[in-house]
Amino acid sequence: MAKIAVGTIPEKISYVYSAPLEVYTGCYWDIDQYAQTGDTVTVYPTYPVGSDLEKDLEKAKQWAEGKRTQWDLKQKKHVISTDPVSVETFDNGEIKDVKVLSMEHRGNGGRAYKILVDGKYYVDLREDVLLDIMLKTGISPGGILGGTFTWAKLGNQLRIVRIGSELHSLIEDSNKKKSYPKIGKKDLKVGGIYQSRKGERGVFLGYVNSMSYLDKQDGFTFTRVPIKKQMLFFEPHHDSDVQRELDRSGRHMKDMRWFFKIMKSHTFIEKIGDVKIDKDYVDIVRQFSIKEIKDDILEFTGHKAPEHAFAKMNKSTLISNVCYNSIKLNLSRYGEPLQEPFEIKKFLLFS
Repeated sequence: MAKIAVGTIPEKISYVYSAPLEVYTGCYWDIDQYAQTGDTVTVYPTYPVGSDLEKDLEKAKQWAEGKRTQWDLKQKKHVISTDPVSVETFDNGEIKDVKVLSMEHRGNGGRAYKILVDGKYYVDLREDVLLDIMLKTGISPGGILGGTFTWAKLGNQLRIVRIGSELHSLIEDSNKKKSYPKIGKKDLKVGGIYQSRKGERGVFLGYVNSMSYLDKQDGFTFTRVPIKKQMLFFEPHHDSDVQRELDRSGRHMKDMRWFFKIMKSHTFIEKIGDVKIDKDYVDIVRQFSIKEIKDDILEFTGHKAPEHAFAKMNKSTLISNVCYNSIKLNLSRYGEPLQEPFEIKKFLLFS
């Protein structure tokens, strides 16, 4: 299974920064903050954001201004003070001569290395990026990081990454795919393995019809809503062998039932392979769902011991289970005759 890093590479970067600050450089042993000894450098605490994200820009401005409440002796009351904030926007190109200055300890045992970009902007460097630098390009005396860098957004986090690193390549690939259209429904092939930009995979098992039940709140009577030509997918674990997991699902449906999804729409953008479909998974899913509800009925009527001693099946739970599973209970392959709608009263009558 190929590695995937879901991200983008912004075209422009805005540096949102506050007033200059004198900070110590070096590790813990090089600095004595109480005696105020150690090397220092003037920096601008900076919060970089992709300039096209207005919401992130406003949040960065709030962080940079450092809003705080202080006691004003003259006015004899609390006043709110902030630092002046500046914003500079640049093309997100190559960044050279990045220098590591120090390390900060964060909450819950976290750490962040602090670096200086363009001799001015004081920002975070992620540990995984630093490890890549140490192993691939090295660090010169004085803290100059080997390689050239750029800004990339991984998930919701903007970070500086080394150009040419595996992470950078994966984000570039993801960045290209953000414009890929979803695969058209008519282009889906049974047995095809499809993948979304986030790396989620699905095996297309065909189109299905069904019936969804809504509780009418008057006993075991339901409002029936037809489900027409939706897609049945099997969604394996992220890093699993798809063929083996699909085959296993046919033998161990109790453990694998949640991996079968009936979808009105999907997010898949590319076909990455095929698997052999040698079972009628529509029938397998329906028959297992019916068996589960029958077991629930036997438990509700006292003919079967509760599966969990602390949670005896009651009427409300049974009705909820029928509604929740109704699409799978009534599942039929598109283009074939519809299944006779599942009727719980028929099973209750003989329980």
